[in-house]
Amino acid sequence: MIHSIKNSNWEVTAAALAVIAAIIANFNSQRISWKQEDEYEADIEINFDLKTISRKVLLVIENTGGSRAYKVNFTITPELKVIKNEIIKNGNLNFIDKKERIQ
Repeated sequence: MIHSIKNSNWEVTAAALAVIAAIIANFNSQRISWKQEDEYEADIEINFDLKTISRKVLLVIENTGGSRAYKVNFTITPELKVIKNEIIKNGNLNFIDKKERIQ
């Protein structure tokens, strides 16, 4: 490109700059596409809710993403004892809708 500027081949220089601009524009549009895909992915969070019911702790599974989550499997180590001395070690959920909260 520097050689063509020295030899006054402005057409070659303009074409090279156009190609560079097209590459940058393509990269920027691809970044926007990746960002939109991330917004539509499911995102599962597992927390303990200490505020809802006094003297009890709730295990909360929440989908904070932008789409339904399928085949959600989880394992709790060590085992968790719940009401009536039941034990939770692992669980399977077929799906969790977006913004759904399971206690």
